[in-house]
Amino acid sequence: MQTGNRKLNESKQRRSETGADWELDSTGEPGNGVWRIALQTDMHNKDRRGADRFPIEREVRYKVISKKSTDETGIGRTVNMSSNGILFTSEHILLPGRRLEVSVSWPAQLNNQTPLKLVARGRVTRFEGGQTAIEIQQYEFRTSAKNTN
Repeated sequence: MQTGNRKLNESKQRRSETGADWELDSTGEPGNGVWRIALQTDMHNKDRRGADRFPIEREVRYKVISKKSTDETGIGRTVNMSSNGILFTSEHILLPGRRLEVSVSWPAQLNNQTPLKLVARGRVTRFEGGQTAIEIQQYEFRTSAKNTN
């Protein structure tokens, strides 16, 4: 039993069912109930994403897909993209689990003259600091209206 101002520093290591190591570490004054769980992974598992991300900055328009009659829409800019997901800035707080349709202006043109857009549907996986991440579940390329600028 520890008394006085000594810090409690107790650590237990375990291996989860998935094979990842984790550490349960109690620090602070005895009895304060502060616990920290740190997940320790192998170097090759550092990034769990299944696809490479590319820093593509393009205009994005999004629409929340819901059964409600009021559609929530907004605009933003992509931060990065992969074949599995898109990270973009958003005007609204988009809660994880919400279904979205996003339309991204594509940098390439069809036959070097017709603008394209990527239209993807998916679920919000994260919202943080004005940025929304979605997991792409379905996508297609569509032709887009020509710019008149």
